[in-house]
Amino acid sequence: MLAAAFGAFSVSGQSAIDGFDPDTAGAPVQAIALQPDGRIIIGGEFTTVSGITRSNIARLSVDGVVDADFDPGANNSVDCLAVQSDGKILVGGNFTLLRGQPRNWLGRLNGDGSLDAGFNPGPTAEGTFLPGRIFSLVVQSDGKILVGGWFTTLGGKPRRGLGRLNPDGSVDDSFAPATDDYVTSLVVQPDGRILVGGWFTLLGGESHERIGRLHTDGRPDTSFNAGADDIVNCLAVQADGRIVVVGQFTKLNGQSRSHVGRLKADGGLDAAFDPGTDAQVLSTVVQADGKILVGGQFTTLGGQ
Repeated sequence: MLAAAFGAFSVSGQSAIDGFDPDTAGAPVQAIALQPDGRIIIGGEFTTVSGITRSNIARLSVDGVVDADFDPGANNSVDCLAVQSDGKILVGGNFTLLRGQPRNWLGRLNGDGSLDAGFNPGPTAEGTFLPGRIFSLVVQSDGKILVGGWFTTLGGKPRRGLGRLNPDGSVDDSFAPATDDYVTSLVVQPDGRILVGGWFTLLGGESHERIGRLHTDGRPDTSFNAGADDIVNCLAVQADGRIVVVGQFTKLNGQSRSHVGRLKADGGLDAAFDPGTDAQVLSTVVQADGKILVGGQFTTLGGQ
């Protein structure tokens, strides 16, 4: 969900900072997405990048230089980004303006940073104490767009916390698995099933404590019964199907796990994996070599 800062590393004997340093003056960077040409879209709560004015969204070259021609701007936090196969950029967060035009928490940019005027699903959060926000965006292989956060309508249709859009921004009527609280992480497995993490205790009408799995049509996968005692911030799937889970929890599947744990593909706990941190973990990703990156508010990991 959130990260305080970011940089890039190169490996030559030992890992070292590679000179990539687009400073956001200490303001959070909360989302990063890569374009096919290697350029980097960043989102967060910043007002400058490397001393150049940018309102919560910017694009960098591969060496970290701010793209002078890309300045769409959002009037509040950008929490998630996703790049489509056609180069268009999905933007989600807490904003109500994107490139100066009304967009309620969700919008889409063309590759040059101009606003996609035809895309405006306009989520709302009506009659609820939870503030509306978009925390997760995932583009499926068929081009459909998974949207997670908190909302009660999407594209004018009832959807609670989770929905799916067709590539043109219209709502996928076949997919409506409601939640009772925030969705913070969405991951599509190779078989098309969808992992969901967040704050919720209900998913698709079934009891799921902050983590669950859906079939491609949105039906809860009743064979998957993992649970966490507190917030799940992020999920990642390894090549062997095992699922890395990070967040604010101290128990996963009823067993002690300090903010980091791993599930087997069927949802059972991986008993051999227990690195643990001293504070919550906000983000994780699996590298091509199988190693697992984690980021968050901790100062110790695996006792080190």
